[in-house]
Amino acid sequence: MKRSFILAAATIAAVFVIAPEARADDAGAYMDSGLAHFHKGDFDLALADFTQAIRLDPDFADAFFLRGLAHSRKGDIDFALADFTQAIRIYPNLDAALFHRGLAHSRRGDLGLAIADFTEVIRINPNHASAFFYRGLEHSRRGDLDLAIADYTQSIRINPNSANAFFNRGLDHFRRGDMDLAVADYTEAIRINPDHEGAFFNRGVINFNRRNLDLAVEDFTQAVRIDPDHANAFFSRGLAHSNMGSSALAIADFAQAIRIDPNHASAFFNRGLEHSNMGNPALAIADFTQVARIYPNFADAFFHRGAEHSRRGDLALAIADFAQAIRINPNDARAFFSRGLAHSNMGNSDYAIADFAQVIRINPNHVSALFNRGTLHLNKGSYALAIADYTQAILVNPNFAGAFFNRAIAHYSMGSRALAIADYTQVVRLEPNNTRALFYRGIAHFGGGDFDNAIADWESVLRINPDHAPARSNIETARRVRGW
Repeated sequence: MKRSFILAAATIAAVFVIAPEARADDAGAYMDSGLAHFHKGDFDLALADFTQAIRLDPDFADAFFLRGLAHSRKGDIDFALADFTQAIRIYPNLDAALFHRGLAHSRRGDLGLAIADFTEVIRINPNHASAFFYRGLEHSRRGDLDLAIADYTQSIRINPNSANAFFNRGLDHFRRGDMDLAVADYTEAIRINPDHEGAFFNRGVINFNRRNLDLAVEDFTQAVRIDPDHANAFFSRGLAHSNMGSSALAIADFAQAIRIDPNHASAFFNRGLEHSNMGNPALAIADFTQVARIYPNFADAFFHRGAEHSRRGDLALAIADFAQAIRINPNDARAFFSRGLAHSNMGNSDYAIADFAQVIRINPNHVSALFNRGTLHLNKGSYALAIADYTQAILVNPNFAGAFFNRAIAHYSMGSRALAIADYTQVVRLEPNNTRALFYRGIAHFGGGDFDNAIADWESVLRINPDHAPARSNIETARRVRGW
């Protein structure tokens, strides 16, 4: 006998052993008893009663439906699907069974079957707001954002006070890049439900990305008010504080994120950066060490820890960390460059040159690597190699006074006074008060017998720095040599 009284009162009826001719009524009694157990959360007892109702009345659609619900609540999705399907076989327009079968398909990841069931619900009941909502959810999961937004819009038309429909539509507007529409939907969700943590958080993310940092902080603050254990809300507010230059507030928020989630690598990493910015290398190293513990292949953790070791003068530790960063990312130019500097400061010129060469391999226009390798070549007396590196640095940055100056030294050391003078002249053009360039250009002029220009350069030095004793002495020497 087909029955449909799903919403009947869950009155607990006495269970009697009765004659076969009374089985139809007995099925109803089991149904009532099962509903009572169901509403109490006693799903095993409910299942037993619904099964008895079905045994007595194999066409009892509502009994199949409610047994399916009980299976679903227990997480037995396959059994739930089977029961919902039986209910629909008996009563094809039982939209509740179709709806919940759609939910069960969704939980199994069968998105197409879920959409089909929700579509059938909508055919039966065009004002079924939840069917539109969940069909929108399935479209969203499949990446069909236009269809998802259309369904959420229909759900909102039917139920204008569905905060979650506005929220989910906002999510898909966000995914489409329609930030204004996303903000509008999140704001509406908040109006309907002032404790909608997700809407505050996501609106905060958009405000952060738009550099509306004050608004972002306000939204993240609301999110943590609603959910004090929302680690990412604390983390995101910390990022906003960091971008506003409030390092102390940022550190406090990152600490809260870590308290909630002791493996929040991003919170450790960013707190480490803040400690570094505040000049606390020991604290920064401790945080970067935690990041490396959580993610042993996160190159940036090793790089930044190496940078802190380097600042403290612990060059061997710095080199070890830079080596780890390079192991993880063989094209990390920053790590090669920083390791090269550390080797250079330790007097390991050949290792430093090799590291700078790797930087240049990765980025042939890395001015600092070219300059530093050139300087190491210069110090080793490899003047031609030094000149080549300085020349390349100048090609990349024609206003690099330091490269002109050092190339001038290399040219002069090779006996090319004219080229040295030309390079010192470029330095003076770029930095008119560079007394070193003026002084050494004077020496180059003097070495070539051009005493007048030599004296003129040293007099320029004295105009800038009247206490420059070597320039004053050289002027006197040049005048004696010239004969007046």
